[in-house]
Amino acid sequence: MSEAERKPLTYAEREAKILELRAQHGEIEILELRPEDERSDAPPDCIAPPVVVLRAMALDAFVELQHLDSQRNQGVDFPNPRMITRPLLECVALGLDEAEAELVEAPMFEQDMMSAIARLAGAMREDISVEPVSEIHGKGPIKIAAAGVELEFKRMGSFDYSHARSAVGKHRAGLSGFLSPLALLAIVRNQAIDLPACEALLKRYPAIVQPIGQILWVSADSRARRRQGK
Repeated sequence: MSEAERKPLTYAEREAKILELRAQHGEIEILELRPEDERSDAPPDCIAPPVVVLRAMALDAFVELQHLDSQRNQGVDFPNPRMITRPLLECVALGLDEAEAELVEAPMFEQDMMSAIARLAGAMREDISVEPVSEIHGKGPIKIAAAGVELEFKRMGSFDYSHARSAVGKHRAGLSGFLSPLALLAIVRNQAIDLPACEALLKRYPAIVQPIGQILWVSADSRARRRQGK
């Protein structure tokens, strides 16, 4: 990073940079590091408080991050804490030095970054929902409305269910009952009838992977258990 990029930005320079990043990346998230110092009436040439600007994370990277975070929530202790922070820092479009310093000084900032990345992925948004349109225990394709788009998925036959169970077991990492987001992504991709359309929507809103995958897995797993009970 050049000295010019490291120097503090004025309000005008910061706003211009944010507009540039919006044009480059589309949706972004802005995390104010010193909100108490923000001044709406500040002159444009006044030095602005630092901010961290985040761009959206790619689909597979986001699901991998969810997998790691879910493991951590299950009690897995990672020998290298940067397994979580590294992919977050890779999404910083402005304020990388400030973000790294904040993670050291205020560890809870990691959660702020996680929440921002999740919002960019379509989570915690009222305008983005996932709901089954067809009966999940019926016959024919499973239709799911996700982010206003209707997607169709094959119901799992014995081969597909075996493939799904293999994915679930592969990513379980010794955690009983753990349903990894990575396994759910594999299930969604394997069962999608129109994979290009599904993939395009997943790339736009990676957070919809888990609810779609859970619908497909629950439908197949409960069906298999009912058959075993006969």
